[in-house]
Amino acid sequence: MQILAKAQVFGSIPILAKLTAAAKNTIARRLQPKTFYKGDVIIDHDDAGKRLYIIESGSVMVKCGKDEKGQQLLAGTSFGMDVLLYEEPYDMQVIVFSDQVKTLSCALPDILASAGTGEQEALERQMQRALQMWLLHSVCLNGESDKQLANA
Repeated sequence: MQILAKAQVFGSIPILAKLTAAAKNTIARRLQPKTFYKGDVIIDHDDAGKRLYIIESGSVMVKCGKDEKGQQLLAGTSFGMDVLLYEEPYDMQVIVFSDQVKTLSCALPDILASAGTGEQEALERQMQRALQMWLLHSVCLNGESDKQLANA
C-alpha cells in the first residue's frame, strides 16, 4: 500500500482523522504490515494497548471481559490504543476470525513523535478526547448521545 493510500485510511480512524496531512504521512511511513492467521491472538487480556492496528483485509473478533460473543471488526476498521483511556491494561482480547488478517500497525510513541517537538502532549490529549467521543457515539442509546456528548 502506498504512503498516500495509507494516510487516507486515517480519515476513518477517530483518533487520527483530524491530524494534519504531514503528520498522517509521517505515521503512514512508520506503519508496519503484519499478517495473522485464524485463531491467532493479536491482543490478549492484560496486554497494554500501545499499538494501533488497521485491518487491511480479513476480520477479527474483539471480546471484552467475560463476553463470549464479542464484536467482529472488518477491513477498514482499527483497534488498539486503549492505553489512551486506561492507565492499566484493559481486559480485552482480539482474535483473528477469518482465515487470514492483514494489518498495518504503528506504536503510540511513533504516532506522538510524528507531531513534532513540543506538540506530543497536545496530540495525545486530542487523541484521547477523540477516542472518548467515539466511544460515547458507539455506546449511547438513540436520543441520549447528543445530551451526553454535550456534557463530555
